[in-house]
Amino acid sequence: MTPPWPRAALLERIPPKSREALLSLGTAIRVPSGRTLLRQGEPGTVAYLLLSGCVKVIAHDGAGETLLAIRVGGDLVGEMSVLSGTPRSATVVTCAPTAARSIPAERLREFLVRHPETGIQVAAMISDRFRWSNERRLASAALDPRGRVSRVLLSLAERYGQDTDDGTDLGVPLTQADIAALAGIRLPTAEKVLRAFAGSGLLRLGYRRIRVLDPASLRALAAD
Repeated sequence: MTPPWPRAALLERIPPKSREALLSLGTAIRVPSGRTLLRQGEPGTVAYLLLSGCVKVIAHDGAGETLLAIRVGGDLVGEMSVLSGTPRSATVVTCAPTAARSIPAERLREFLVRHPETGIQVAAMISDRFRWSNERRLASAALDPRGRVSRVLLSLAERYGQDTDDGTDLGVPLTQADIAALAGIRLPTAEKVLRAFAGSGLLRLGYRRIRVLDPASLRALAAD
């Protein structure tokens, strides 16, 4: 049975025959939580097609590290360096047990030449990621912390969320520090905002779990 990949994930974007061919590439691997798959600055010799689990995309600079994004089953990671021939721009670390296909760079490039419709969807996926990054920058300039956190929660819920009887579970095991990093605010500020949201009934907090209960109110805050 096909896993319930998010609608925006690459495996949900491409035709069934191309999906089957892509899933046959490379080598199947299983990786525990906390393992580095790709390291910033290294050459792009391989890409990973995630089948299940969750990874964090992290950029390192002289001041520390920044969480850039989350990727889950159905997503492709490492493709930018493979396609451009440039060093990795970020590090990718598993944040849950993860199953994937390890695809050598040359095999992936050959596949995209033979399946141009998938190449178009890879380009669209990269474009969507840059658009999301730009929206985060604009939100940082225009919104207060409540609005920034609201946008992050809504984005995660729409992309990865799993519907439940009383709301939408974000579907990825994130800490409050992760939410702070994605929103571009300090951890104490994010903790305060999340507690206030929980106290107002907008969401429910658990251990590395957040369930959105009132998306309409979050959208109103995100639009301010």
